[in-house]
Amino acid sequence: MMHASLLPAYRGRAHLNWVIIRNERETGVTLHRINDVPDGGPILAQSRRYH
Repeated sequence: MMHASLLPAYRGRAHLNWVIIRNERETGVTLHRINDVPDGGPILAQSRRYH
């Protein structure tokens, strides 16, 4: 599954909102396996972006 934040930070559905609210300078996407915990599966890959 693809998640539009750098897990494990900002799990859940409002991840991009928190990146903006907290004026983060780094964000990205995470590819992870699905398990019983929301956005809690093993991370397979991440791509970071700085702005």
